[in-house]
Amino acid sequence: MTSQHICPRCGYDLSGETSRWEEACPLRGRCPECGTEFEWELIFLPGRFDLPWFVEHGHGWREFVRRWPRTLAKVLVPPGFWREVDVTRRVSVKRALAWVLVPLVVLHVVASVVALLPGIVVTGGSISSITLIDVQEAALYPFWDMYFLGSSFSTLSLQFWMLVQPRYVRWGVACALAWPLVLALLPATRHLAKLRWHHLARAAGYSVWWVIALPLFRIGRDLVFLFEVLSVPAINRPKPLPLSGWWGGPRKYFLWEFWPQLVGTALVAWVLWWWWCACTVGWKIERGRLVWILLTIAAMLAGCVASLDEAALSGW
Repeated sequence: MTSQHICPRCGYDLSGETSRWEEACPLRGRCPECGTEFEWELIFLPGRFDLPWFVEHGHGWREFVRRWPRTLAKVLVPPGFWREVDVTRRVSVKRALAWVLVPLVVLHVVASVVALLPGIVVTGGSISSITLIDVQEAALYPFWDMYFLGSSFSTLSLQFWMLVQPRYVRWGVACALAWPLVLALLPATRHLAKLRWHHLARAAGYSVWWVIALPLFRIGRDLVFLFEVLSVPAINRPKPLPLSGWWGGPRKYFLWEFWPQLVGTALVAWVLWWWWCACTVGWKIERGRLVWILLTIAAMLAGCVASLDEAALSGW
């Protein structure tokens, strides 16, 4: 039994409703604040309504690992996810954030280790400063990208790192943060939504699942480079350079031009789809289409501002 009897949607205290019961408990109730209808069993025994595939409703690391891919499969198809994960489902913000952060940290560690291998092979077993640059680059990807700029590579400043932050990553993160913030801070949207912040945090957390996938492409790129190095006789292997310096020509175009554009386009479409389903299917917000349009405009503006480079910002 929960210690707090609150509305699962807006968090309104329902203890006043329960205190009026004298002889029997009604099966269904209605929140006087937001109008959400629910079964009282959901308030007293929320665990009985947990989903068997949902990572937030598991217990322990074994359940976390087992439910992680099943949750991802649901997240990739927003209508199916939000039909099951509505406002009545128990929220665990910590587990929702762990669903993104834990695999992200693991993949960054793996990417750093894989990035170490090509440099060791090229240098004959030693670890050079160039190899360490590759490891740093892999550890920071996709949030920052490094470009080979010659001798100045050894004296990179924090400003340099910020300037080469991929635009599609900045756009995606800005949009993911803008949606819940605008929904919570604007009086008009807050009044229409009537949602606890837990629901907003849940939606924002799952909306950035794509940051988990990006390190996989970095790992794949390093493995391809490693196999290419191993296929060349040791005497003919090139001098050690940062990995980003090797990928020129068509490869450079695919990795630095075509790939970000393709990812960015797909990301825009999926993010809009995700929040549309959140507003209309999962949360069933009053005038949900209007709220979605307002939030889309705000999120797009936030994404565009975040995608501007320093030169564009300095010209304002």
